[in-house]
Amino acid sequence: MPWKVGGATLEEIVCRGVFINSIVFVVRPRSKWTVAVLLCAAAALWAAAHIPTKSLVEIWGLFTSGVALGYIYYYTRSLLFPIFSHVTANAGMLGGVVGVVGYFVVSVLVHVLARSRRTSEARPT
Repeated sequence: MPWKVGGATLEEIVCRGVFINSIVFVVRPRSKWTVAVLLCAAAALWAAAHIPTKSLVEIWGLFTSGVALGYIYYYTRSLLFPIFSHVTANAGMLGGVVGVVGYFVVSVLVHVLARSRRTSEARPT
């Protein structure tokens, strides 16, 4: 079990922390579409790294979860939830269900908080 925690943590640090930050530093996205493309590129790289050991359906699941985790990381700038989600998904079926529900809940919360922050910044004081 420790290797699952360590492996998931290392993958998240490299794929989310280092890769997404590097792309954002180089490209400096100015639109949400550019961010979406960058997050898809990071997710594709993460999914491609698993090709030797996974089926096509699992690769698709890795890609979609990579997009969700990338979105959460990009907007929160925290690796805590992606690491937690990855560890629970590696724990097995129940962990995967918890991870999927968690992705949904947190992504909705991040979207709502980002939207409220933008509207509060737009209001004159």
